[in-house]
Amino acid sequence: MKTDATPKHGNAISAAFAVPALKATLTVVSFAVFLAGCGGGSDGSTATPVANDAAVAQAQSNGNLGNPGVMPPQSHPAGKTYGEWSAIWWQWAVKRPSGSSPLDDPDGSRCMLDQSGPVWFLAAGVGTPRTCQVPAGKFILFPIINYEWSAAEADANGGICTLAPGDQLPTSPTGDSPMALRACAEALSDLTKVKSLVVEVDGRELANTGNYNFESPADPPAVFFPVQSNLIGIPATNPPSATRFVADGYSIMLAPLSAGTHTLHFHGEGASTKNSFSFDGQYTLVVAASD
Repeated sequence: MKTDATPKHGNAISAAFAVPALKATLTVVSFAVFLAGCGGGSDGSTATPVANDAAVAQAQSNGNLGNPGVMPPQSHPAGKTYGEWSAIWWQWAVKRPSGSSPLDDPDGSRCMLDQSGPVWFLAAGVGTPRTCQVPAGKFILFPIINYEWSAAEADANGGICTLAPGDQLPTSPTGDSPMALRACAEALSDLTKVKSLVVEVDGRELANTGNYNFESPADPPAVFFPVQSNLIGIPATNPPSATRFVADGYSIMLAPLSAGTHTLHFHGEGASTKNSFSFDGQYTLVVAASD
């Protein structure tokens, strides 16, 4: 069984990010991004180089699976593993209700909501282009396809792991214990069939993205405070109360981007036994110059 620090090596797929669509959220995205050290793009984007600091150097190393500008799976960006950062992404994702969340942001105007610290979080589009202002020097984390299972969801479903209404998964143990949460999160990740996931970086497709598969800590599990009417569909109270969760899925952490304008594009398709999904989105990132 993998830990939060150990990537689970599945099929090598090119993939990216997502909009929550099913009960245990699927999150799919792909990017056409202009990374530090990658040079200019063919679409007229403008960017200036960033300092070749330790993070950028590590992202250019052999450990990044052939993806310059992407933090290696075994790296600890800003002192945390990919799995730990994926849990923090979920904490960010459930803070706002539908209609005011970065997850259903129609144009990028909510991109800066609830952002703090060294890592900048991105969520999938809603079918319209987004423009996002990003401070200098930020790592950027986005889920490729990701799932979570929480004690609140388990309790609401009689302890049974459920991808969507009527789409139950056989897991052991059941219930809302940390091991039950882990078992369900892993089952959601393992049993969803990815049909098409494409990520491009500066016009070049990322390699080996199937190796960027991580699980958040389960011993102890992370805690989030979902608001009512959150887009993930997690049962919630008012005021929000704490619930334990475990996340599993594919995530990419980009080293800090160069100052200037960067473009992103994504497409992803997949299916479970009873549900299918397809996502496509566009981003323009405007990265500030460092002081």
